[in-house]
Amino acid sequence: MNIAILDSATLGEDITFECLNGLGTLTVYQRTTQEQTIERLNGIDCVILNKGTLTADILSKASDLKLICLSATGFDNVDISYCKQHGIAVCNVEGYSTECVSQLTVSMALSLINHLTEYDKFVKSGKYSESGTPNNLTPVFNEICGKTWGIVGLGNIGKRVASLHRHSAVRL
Repeated sequence: MNIAILDSATLGEDITFECLNGLGTLTVYQRTTQEQTIERLNGIDCVILNKGTLTADILSKASDLKLICLSATGFDNVDISYCKQHGIAVCNVEGYSTECVSQLTVSMALSLINHLTEYDKFVKSGKYSESGTPNNLTPVFNEICGKTWGIVGLGNIGKRVASLHRHSAVRL
């Protein structure tokens, strides 16, 4: 089996592909432009991609392709209809980002309520030292106690954010 990874640079430098050893011949590309995709899919049985797009036009020229593995949760970058009509299996990685996106969501909410960006700029600009007052009270600092947090959408990530909220020592 011939396997190609088209955009390994989008996966991070901490990713190795040792788990694919023995499954076939692996070719790894850091980046692949749309123009390069057709050429790089020539003779490929299985393609792994993250951000690239596989349109019907591209897929029609990949005659050996049997499997598309998306290293993300969505399918919006692959013509699923074409794949169904031509027997090309498509799979993704459900739930791969639930923990990190949930953590980032809570971090961003805390950053917003605490105005971290504004205070960071204030200190880095030198105004904190120049002011003569070891404090900055604008924008107004808000306490999270008594605030209501709304979560729109209770998919895997929304449920995990709610779980982090329920299990945290501090209630948002």
